[in-house]
Amino acid sequence: MILFQMPNPISLVPFQKETTNLVITLMVLVTLKFIFSIVLFVYIAFHAAKKDPPNQSILSIWKYFFKLQGRVLFYPVATLWMLIAEALMNSQLAIEQNTSYFLVTPCFIIFLLELSFSLFLQTQFTGILPNKSLLSCKDNKIETITLIQKAINPLVRRLLLFYPQVSVWVNCITAVFLSIIRGQSDQ
Repeated sequence: MILFQMPNPISLVPFQKETTNLVITLMVLVTLKFIFSIVLFVYIAFHAAKKDPPNQSILSIWKYFFKLQGRVLFYPVATLWMLIAEALMNSQLAIEQNTSYFLVTPCFIIFLLELSFSLFLQTQFTGILPNKSLLSCKDNKIETITLIQKAINPLVRRLLLFYPQVSVWVNCITAVFLSIIRGQSDQ
């Protein structure tokens, strides 16, 4: 999973007027992924409330999707929404100025919804040891701290875009601070 987290594939997408259709397609796909995750969550929650076992194939999709959401999917998706918002604010896409300013707010809202959904999944549902899964853990504190760090990185990069040295320092300080918290939560 480290291979998927380190080189963020979203950073390879060019945000230019010539690639507006590609960016819009990515926006639609990521929005559909978000809608799928919410519908899947509501379906599982509905069956859990009724104490009725859901369809086994949908339940297995939910389990794999849950494991991928916080560990693999969140960081590229969060970066994509931040890059789209930045491209819209800087008029880098072939979209009318009024429409692009209107689309910036939904980008931030969906970013925050993705973050809250990932945090909710991470804090409420975790694979507790002993379990045969390699992704099981003693508790979910470390994974929650890592997820918060994944959310802070694209935000800091976008907010401090015109100050790259400050952005690097803030990211380093944040990483050290969160590493200290990780070390304290292990004890």
